[in-house]
Amino acid sequence: LIRSNPTHYAKEFFKKIYLLANYYEFSPRESINYFRKESWFLSLPLFNFGSIVAFSILGMLIGWRRLRQKAMPLYLFVLGYGGSLVLFMPLSRYRLPVVPFLIVFASYGIAEVIAFARNKRWANFSKSLALVIPLFLITNTNPFYAYLESFSRPEYHKALMHLRVEDTRGALSELDKALKKHPNDPDIYEALGDAYSKKGELKKAEEKYIKALELEQVFPKAMNKLGVVYARMGELEKAKELFIKAISLFPTDAPEFHINLGNCYRFEGDFKKAEFEYKRALHFSPENLQALYRLATLYEEMGDKAFSDKIWHRLNGLISKLR
Repeated sequence: LIRSNPTHYAKEFFKKIYLLANYYEFSPRESINYFRKESWFLSLPLFNFGSIVAFSILGMLIGWRRLRQKAMPLYLFVLGYGGSLVLFMPLSRYRLPVVPFLIVFASYGIAEVIAFARNKRWANFSKSLALVIPLFLITNTNPFYAYLESFSRPEYHKALMHLRVEDTRGALSELDKALKKHPNDPDIYEALGDAYSKKGELKKAEEKYIKALELEQVFPKAMNKLGVVYARMGELEKAKELFIKAISLFPTDAPEFHINLGNCYRFEGDFKKAEFEYKRALHFSPENLQALYRLATLYEEMGDKAFSDKIWHRLNGLISKLR
């Protein structure tokens, strides 16, 4: 992914590093803004993650000369966790593992600042404030408040609930509101594509998925759904190109892409290639019910009853476990 689009990756990396250090959660379902509105206690000016980050950086710097040998495991964990975001950007959603280590450094930093003032070491005290105040402002006074608010999208999530119960009219109404607030949000365009796809308005669905991919070039769900729309429109070559591209970008996490690519080959009458793609899906996800169902019905269509019965037996066994 880094090699395919380094500029986009770098932009996303620094954006998520910023979000990680801020007290706003990246995941909309975990948005602290929402819970602050719901709870009077959380709406109080509590000591938040942004404050911990600011004071922990101060503590790490102050303690480097004196404590680096004893506290090296703590330093290594914090720095290692930060470095892991380069390769594993989804970790920016999960700050809990690093919080206990940061609290240790933050407590040390606060204690040292208090000690500087108590011992009248004003030079050290002033240097500490000169460092921690900008850090505190960066993580608590957000210049991109409106931008970060886009990660808390109540209308978008209401629309998803409407889509879940097949209420496309209600979904489109909520998504229109969401789009006015966040006109460059790829998730909203993806959901619009879902709504139009459910209504059978495939050209509109195609437009929305394409827009989502323009805004978020590496967007596997939108790529998959656009491919399905092309297949439903009878444009199998376009659909296959998109699924193949998605598989090349996500080679180890693409059972759904393989299933849909197999469906395209099946529509064309190329049963061997369809069989191969269904089996590739099962290679990555051995208990994938959709892949097993497709493979079983494919063998039936090919007249291979023995293999068909074997797959049906496997599929029914998995379904019985779920009941």
